[in-house]
Parts: sequence; structure tokens; C-alpha cells
Amino acid sequence: MIRECRSGPNLDRSSHRSSLNDDLVDAFNPFRFWNTLDGIISLKEFVSLCWLIIVWTVIIIDMFIRMRLERSKYTNDFRKQNKMKREVEESLKGAASHGPSYTALAKDKSIRIVEMLLIGLTGSIATGKSTVSQLLSQTPYNLPIIDADLLARKVVEPGTPGYNKIVSYFGPTTPDLLLPSPSDGQGRPLNRPVLGRRVFGDTPEKKKDRQVLNGIVHPAVRWEMYKALAYYYVRGHWAVVLDVPLLFEAGLDAICGTVMVVSVSDPEMQLKWLRQRDTHLSEEDARNRIQSQGDVREKARRAEQRGKGRGVVVTNDDGMDDLKAELARAMKEVKSTSPTWWAWCLVLMPPLAGLVGLWNIWESIGASRKWKQQKHKSS
Repeated sequence: MIRECRSGPNLDRSSHRSSLNDDLVDAFNPFRFWNTLDGIISLKEFVSLCWLIIVWTVIIIDMFIRMRLERSKYTNDFRKQNKMKREVEESLKGAASHGPSYTALAKDKSIRIVEMLLIGLTGSIATGKSTVSQLLSQTPYNLPIIDADLLARKVVEPGTPGYNKIVSYFGPTTPDLLLPSPSDGQGRPLNRPVLGRRVFGDTPEKKKDRQVLNGIVHPAVRWEMYKALAYYYVRGHWAVVLDVPLLFEAGLDAICGTVMVVSVSDPEMQLKWLRQRDTHLSEEDARNRIQSQGDVREKARRAEQRGKGRGVVVTNDDGMDDLKAELARAMKEVKSTSPTWWAWCLVLMPPLAGLVGLWNIWESIGASRKWKQQKHKSS
């Protein structure tokens, strides 16, 4: 009897401990957790909900970090704010002679927001595209510039994969393709005038060589562009200028919210400016270079077909003052189609921003297809 009395409580205690362990195991059992949710939502809905929570958490953290960076950039540095204020006041004094639209654009410094507009800048050789690009990088616009020409030089520097491919293809049949080796020992750079004479022209051989060269350079330039776009997007710029001479030909107009074409009315003026800039070119070489980049007036019509704000033309027929006024008019039109409140809506609602981006790409592809159909019918 004594043993039974002693063993009875021990048995009850062990059974109680066993039941407690079972409850703990069930509490942390994922299958029991899922059985509880089963009937309320499906497995697919549950996984989608988890992914949605993760994505929104990342977006909120990203927005918070970038807003903190912007705040520290424009509020914590008091001296930099004063310097910016002085630059704006100077730009307003210089802008008064160009009319109210230029002055109003110079006043607006509140457009540095998270959503980024991609402006595709194009034209043709010797139309003033580089001048417009330089103006856009200065006050009152202060836009970052991604220059395709500079990137094209970068991706064919000695030692790069692009450089090796060009030398491998063109070297055996082009004796003067490489310049003498520099003193720094970085390798023999490409002789660009010789390579230009090899690929610029209307003969079938030159067209084939130009296609080979573009097939080497363009993919590498695109990759550098995408890296630069990601960098400026993280920095929080409201717009970035993508300076590409062959924007339409490369199909990059599809990713641009706005296309800006710098054009001239008279082809002979374009030829004159080119020969004044590049004095080593003969008239035939100059005409070949102009023809290789297409008719700039046709590019202007193609940009205008995209619609108001999505395609603008800057005509460069007169002096610098008229060019600045033309650029101010074009930028005012661009900014009117992308107001600040709309950009903030896209920031606060990323799914809407994704849909708008897809819609813009779809519209750009449709406009390009429509242009090609009209050109085919006219020809």
C-alpha cells in the first residue's frame, strides 16, 4: 500500500509532464498551424500574402532610407543650402531675359522626388545635341546625363572585351586600325577616323561592317546605361537624360518617358557645322557621317507623333539665346505632363507605378510600330 501511494503521485506527475510536452510540440507544429488556416485561405493565397508583406516591407524601408538621404542632403548641410539658393537667384537673374516660362522653371527646385523620369535625348551629328545636353546638366535644370558616346568610348578601351572583339574582326583587314602604343603602357588605342571610314557609307560592305560594330558596342553600352540608371534612381533624381544619337535605331525610345530631338531645318547648315567642327573631314566623309545617323527631321516627326509631353522637338536654327528659349519651352511641356502630385502617387503606390511603366512601354512600342507602318506605306 505504501508503494502504491508513493507510485501513484509519480505516475500522475509523469503523465502531466508528458501531456505538457505534447501541448508544446503541437503549439510549434507547422502542420497544426496550417490546419488552423485551412478552410480560411488556400496555400497559394497564403504564399502570395507572405510575398506581398515582404515586398511592401522592402519598399517602405527603401523609401525611408532614400527620404532620409534626401533630408540629410538638403537640410543638414546649411552651407550647401545657401550655395544652392545663391545659384537659383543667379539663374533667375539670367533667366529673366528668356521669358516667364524659363523663370518659372528655374524657381521650381521641389521636383527632386523619388520617382524618376527618363528623357531620351537624340538628334544627329552637328545639330547641337551636345550643347543641349550641357545646358540640361547646368542650372536651372541640373539633370544627370548618361552620355552614350562617352560610354561607347569606355567599352572599347584597350583591354576591354569590346576592344578585343573589334581588333579580332577589323584588325586583319585594316592595317592602321590601332594607334601607336602610348607611354603609359595601357595598350594601343583604336584609330577612330580609320574605323569610321571603314563603317560609314552606303555600300553593302560598309553597312555589314557597321552592323558588326554596332553588335559589339551596343550591348556593352546598354549594360553601362542600366547601371547608371540604377545609380541615379537610388540617388533620388526626378529625371535623368539619356543622351543617345541612335535612340530610335537602338530601340531605346521604348523605355523613355519622353523623347527630345534636337533638330535643324536646313541640311546644308548641318553639313556646314560639321565641317567647321571636324576640319579633317572632306565633304564626302561629312555627308556619309550625317547619312549614317539618319535624317534628323524624320526623327523630329517621329518624336512629335508620340504625343504632347512624350515627344518634344528643340529646333536649333539660330544662336545660343534662341536655343535656350527653345529648351525652356520644351522642358516646360515635359514637366506639365509629369506633375509632382502624380509622381508622389506613383511613389506611394508601387503597383500603380509598375502598371504605368508597363503602359508607357506599351505605348512607345505601339507608336514605333505605327511609325514604321506609315513609313512602309509611304515608300
